[in-house]
Amino acid sequence: MKTVLKTMGLLCLTLVMSITTYADEPKTVEELKAHYTKVAPKFESLSADYVMKMNMAEGAPGAPGPMTFNLNGTFDMLNDAMLMDIEMSMDMNGQKMNIDMDLLVDDSGMMHMLMDMGGLKQAMKMDMNLLTELADDLGVPEAALKADKMGMVLNPSTMLETYQDMYDLNLVGKEVLDGEEVYKIEATMNAETLKIIGENPLMAAQMAMLDKTQTVLLGAKDGIMRQLKQGNMLTMEFKNIQIDSGLTKDDMNLEIPADVQVMDLSEMMKAQFGNE
Repeated sequence: MKTVLKTMGLLCLTLVMSITTYADEPKTVEELKAHYTKVAPKFESLSADYVMKMNMAEGAPGAPGPMTFNLNGTFDMLNDAMLMDIEMSMDMNGQKMNIDMDLLVDDSGMMHMLMDMGGLKQAMKMDMNLLTELADDLGVPEAALKADKMGMVLNPSTMLETYQDMYDLNLVGKEVLDGEEVYKIEATMNAETLKIIGENPLMAAQMAMLDKTQTVLLGAKDGIMRQLKQGNMLTMEFKNIQIDSGLTKDDMNLEIPADVQVMDLSEMMKAQFGNE
C-alpha cells in the first residue's frame, strides 16, 4: 500500500509540475520577452559557428543572373564588438569564386573588412553610425541600421524590441532544433517598414523579390538566435554556441597588412546618399 501511495504521490507531483510549466509557457511575444528577462543568463561574450546560404533569383536588381552565396565560419561577440572569420563561395551565373573574409565591427561602430580573393587582397572600412544618419536616403528603417544595437545578440529582449520596430511578430510556439528546444517566431514587415522601403525604387525592387515574412528560432533557455529563414532566399544559423567563452578586447582585433590599401566606404556613402 505504501508503494502505491508513493507512486500516486509522484504522479500527482508530476501532473502539478506539468500543469504549472504549461501555464507559465509564453503565449505572446511580450510574455516571451518577460520569460527571457527571468531565465536568460547574463553574459558579456559569445562565440559560435556561423552558416549562411543565400539564393538570388534571375532578375533580382544588380544580379546579372542566378546567384548563390554560401558562408561558413566563426562568429565572436564581446559587448558591442563583433568579429567574423568567413569562407564564402559564390556562384554568379555559373562563374564560381571563393573568398576569405574577416570582418570586425568595433565597439565604436566602425567596420573593418579584409577580403582575400585567391591572393588578391582588398580592405574596406565604414562608420556604421553613418548608416543611421542616412537611413531616409537609403530607404531603410532606421531601426535596422543602429550600430549601437550590435550587442543585442547578447540580450534577447532587446533583440525582440528591435524586431518590433520593423516587424509584426507572432509567437508560433515551441519546437525542437538539433535536439534543443527553441521558440519559433514569425516576423512580417509592418506597414511603416514597407512604406519606407517603397519610397526607394531600388529597395522596393529588391523587396519585391523577397518573402515579407521571416521565421526566427530562439533558444528557449537563453534567447540567442539559432536560425533565421526568409523564404527560399536566405537561411542563417548559429551553431555550437559558447557563452562567456573567455574573449578579451585583444581577441577583437583585425590587422590589415601594411601593403593593402583601405577603401573608405563612409566617404562613398556620403557622396552618393548625403544631402550636402
